[in-house]
Amino acid sequence: MRSASALFRSIAVGVALAGVLLGGCGPSGGGSSGGVAPPGVCAEHHVLEADCPFCHKDLVAKLGMCKEHGVPEALCWVCKPSLVAAYKAAGDWCGGHGVPESRCVKCHPALAAAPAAQGTADGDGISVVADPDAPRRRRAPSATCTTESKRVVLASAAIAASAGFRTEPIALRPVVETVTANAEIEFVQSAYARVAARVGGTLREVRHDLGDRVAAGDVLAVIDAPEIATAKSDIAQARSLAALWSRNLERERALLDRSLSTQREVIAAETSLAEADVALAAAKQRLRNLGVTVAEVERASAAGDTSSSVDVVAPFAGVVVARTAVTGEVVDTTRTLFDVADTSSVWANLSVPESGVSRVAVGQRAVVQFGGERGERVVGTVSWISPSVDTATRTVAVRVVMANPDGTLRPGAFGTAEIAVRRGDPQAAVPKAAVQWEGCCNVAFVKVSDVEFAPRKLLLGADLGEFYAVESGLAAGDVVVTEGSYLLRTEIRKDSIGAGCCDGD
Repeated sequence: MRSASALFRSIAVGVALAGVLLGGCGPSGGGSSGGVAPPGVCAEHHVLEADCPFCHKDLVAKLGMCKEHGVPEALCWVCKPSLVAAYKAAGDWCGGHGVPESRCVKCHPALAAAPAAQGTADGDGISVVADPDAPRRRRAPSATCTTESKRVVLASAAIAASAGFRTEPIALRPVVETVTANAEIEFVQSAYARVAARVGGTLREVRHDLGDRVAAGDVLAVIDAPEIATAKSDIAQARSLAALWSRNLERERALLDRSLSTQREVIAAETSLAEADVALAAAKQRLRNLGVTVAEVERASAAGDTSSSVDVVAPFAGVVVARTAVTGEVVDTTRTLFDVADTSSVWANLSVPESGVSRVAVGQRAVVQFGGERGERVVGTVSWISPSVDTATRTVAVRVVMANPDGTLRPGAFGTAEIAVRRGDPQAAVPKAAVQWEGCCNVAFVKVSDVEFAPRKLLLGADLGEFYAVESGLAAGDVVVTEGSYLLRTEIRKDSIGAGCCDGD
């Protein structure tokens, strides 16, 4: 389908050739027949100067779309019947359906499915209007283009061989539309830990090194911490006092039963025991505040342990991916000694262009490739989409979760990802190398014989990686030129390229 600017030019030429007065200013409308336009009338196009959409192309955007007929108001032949003669003069008129040929969806059904169109088609066959700003591969073919009537004929089969033409048959391929983005591997944050000492002290022993696999609870290092020894001593002291006052209370109660003591002494003993219990609980809490677990506190309390040793343990099973611990150095609680990561799965952080993120959804399948075209391809699942857009790159962060059982996916590696946003039935697909932009249409050259090639106008569909799905123009079994197709494009207006750019020794 032609752009608005192309349509301006074609109509203007038709008007000049036919001498038609648009807007009711022709000979039958009382206008000048001597070639001199009346005042206020465009001499070139014979419409009112202020309303001439050919000289004032901004009128198309200014007047907007005709809501009734789905075409630009300035070019609507239904609302302005005087434009019909201009369309006919330009050779762009379907007499069978009473609409411009370039917009007749009954003669050209593919126009109704054009992905780069605006507006809608109605029951009278008025077609949509192509968007001239759309990417070339998304543009519908022009209905009036005569490219398909041409042929490229070589002088001999030897010339085709010397030109290096390669061909490939059109085949049915699964339609999987994808959104492509850059990717970077990262550890799963919920399965990554920076392990520090729970209390300051001196590193007495380091038991695991970089790359070691550890289980949950494994001791990574041992620290001598005087503060731990003091807290344990406080527990032991408070525990002894509590035991002493407990025995004293029992003695006072026994004496009271034999009238050898008073209630006052019993109450005093009960008070002292309560104070000892509070002191014991406070001592245990101080030890827990230093990072010692409740179970460890109870074990130390029961055993009367007053050692200064404290273990640095792995919080979960994984691999030691970083180590800064050195035996004999003094450490504090702000210093990370080990990084432990569960590498059984990783994240791929994608930067999806803002224009394509609306098609991405949680749960979609993604294929991430690392190490270039021949690198490893890993399948993952979209697990999260950022609610915000990066103002600097105009991209949206998308997270893909991937299994990594053998640990070959390494955080920090870069790659590319393809998110499958739509799946459809198998469809004819043309290699991208075979598609050429002819000037108004996407075309591919079908091999008719060893010396003859025929251009076919294409309506392209989904991007399938190295192929485009074909909505119309080719069928399974057609053989198209891939390598060298650009040479055929340059010679499309010649009857033979025997003496042209493809001539060779």
